[in-house]
Amino acid sequence: VARRHLALLFTADLEISDGSLLQLRLQSPVGFKMQGVLLDQDGIQVPVRAEQFEDDGIVVFLDRAISGQQRLTVRGELALDGPLVPIPVIRLLDAETTGSRIRVFRHHGVDVVVDNVSSMYQFLDGADQLIEDLPGRLVGELQLDSRPVADRATPAELLVKEYPDDLRAVMVTRVSQQGNQWIARVDCELSVDEAVVDQLRFEIPATWAESFEVTPEMNVEVLQ
Repeated sequence: VARRHLALLFTADLEISDGSLLQLRLQSPVGFKMQGVLLDQDGIQVPVRAEQFEDDGIVVFLDRAISGQQRLTVRGELALDGPLVPIPVIRLLDAETTGSRIRVFRHHGVDVVVDNVSSMYQFLDGADQLIEDLPGRLVGELQLDSRPVADRATPAELLVKEYPDDLRAVMVTRVSQQGNQWIARVDCELSVDEAVVDQLRFEIPATWAESFEVTPEMNVEVLQ
């Protein structure tokens, strides 16, 4: 969940036993804008062509019949229309689903609450944790067992609140010499009013070396 739009990433682990399968059909949310489709088999990308139709359907055409295990990935965006939105879902049609999960992440400057969870889903709080190689902070996860779900069933709703970039800081830098090197200490006092702050970025001189110590302890990444 970002400001003014939702980024959707759909993945499905497939087990195809019908060797004559030449296309995959998916149901997508109203207003979804498809950006890319990939089909992977044993680490090798299978050539596909995807088309999106006005009736909110997506058809993935294969260049040859396939069978066995594959992973299908669909990426796209959906514009945010108001602060309360149903969780958008992409579904694979004409397939037996043995289980699914929906993970909700939020980007910097956005507060997200998962509300009105369907009785068919179990909600697990994500505690705003950061997960390596995944975008944003984990709001939570909705888990569904193998029970069939109505085509347009809504798993839950998202209450989205955007905050302005209202962050003020006072910084004091102290420099001291220890032997043949200089040590710098930066004290930063923050003032945050009606905002969500998930990260702080500092510009540091290229000549700074050695390790950086941050208190209180938190995740730190130095970008070159």
